[in-house]
Amino acid sequence: MRKLRQVDIYNLSLVWEENDRAIFDESPTTMLVNLKTFRTYVIHVDNSTPRFWWRFPNIEELSCLRIEALPSCPLFPSVEVHIRLQSLNLVISPRGLLDSVGWESYFVFPSNLRHLCIGGCFLTKEMTLNIARLKKLESLTLKGGFPWGEIKYHCWDVTNVEFPALKYLALHFMRMEEWKASEESFPVLEKLVIRECHYFKEIPISFADIPTLRLIVLFECTDSLVASAVNIKNEIEENTGCDSLQLGVTNSYK
Repeated sequence: MRKLRQVDIYNLSLVWEENDRAIFDESPTTMLVNLKTFRTYVIHVDNSTPRFWWRFPNIEELSCLRIEALPSCPLFPSVEVHIRLQSLNLVISPRGLLDSVGWESYFVFPSNLRHLCIGGCFLTKEMTLNIARLKKLESLTLKGGFPWGEIKYHCWDVTNVEFPALKYLALHFMRMEEWKASEESFPVLEKLVIRECHYFKEIPISFADIPTLRLIVLFECTDSLVASAVNIKNEIEENTGCDSLQLGVTNSYK
């Protein structure tokens, strides 16, 4: 199997007995240098998981769509091991959500990522800064983002944070009441997609100052969020004299 390039597994368990892990670590045949794509729908992990990924040094796409448990260590303890990893999709299952409290400090990503999707964990300031350190990141999808509980007010403030290469931003089911950003936050953004975000009322007006912005798409969002997108579109037209921003809306809510 040394020539294997793609793996798709529905349910994968990486919770091993000590003897099994030792055999795996010592075997040179478990290195798959040609593997480019690894996808799994359900994955059970433990503290040996980072060593498992090291066996795929040239992987380019990694997708774990339902992480059932979290290790007490980073998934990528040495971020320069996977210098070819460009697409990463990590979603924590609802059962693992409470375990993710504090785990966001472990989200330090390989530096050459271009496409990142994160779901089911808490979008803290530390997490946001770790994402912003990815200077080549072109596509970012965030799902969930903030916890329910005693904290009643959540604001995603990226006023002093820059995503220098980001062209596509998608926010799905974000539990935040306010979003703050400056025109420097997303300097080359081209497309913004918002899906079922019923809590925050408006897109920052600074989006009208992004010269590359061409499309805003809203799926099942509130009327106030739609109105803010219309205001941005009108602001761009007044400032530039061009109708350069397209707006797509599906099923708005009061």
